[in-house]
Amino acid sequence: MSVRRPSGRHHLYGPRERAGITGTRSARLGLVKALHDAGAPLFIGTDLSAIGYTVHREMGLFVEAGLTPYQTLEAATSEAAHYMDREGQFELLAVGARGDVLLLDANPLDDIGNARRIRGPG
Repeated sequence: MSVRRPSGRHHLYGPRERAGITGTRSARLGLVKALHDAGAPLFIGTDLSAIGYTVHREMGLFVEAGLTPYQTLEAATSEAAHYMDREGQFELLAVGARGDVLLLDANPLDDIGNARRIRGPG
């Protein structure tokens, strides 16, 4: 009997592969905070198919690492625009800018988890 493994990157870090790894979460979160404190640009984003879920999860991890919700939202918007050399195109509300606006039921600056409380498009 052969075991069918998922294709692509998804199988690299599945539950089975992570089973014996301990102590890495705190080290990774500490690294995120240290990089931020040193001025390194940090970005929220994913190349996986579950984009909404993973982006929200990553924002939660940034806050858990010690960034403020504001700094985390910057990493998901203006820092990404700066990195892609698209400042002024999609990270702000302005005539001619591209972007999606969402109405939320609660302020994500109070709790980054509130970014999941999407009421609808703006």
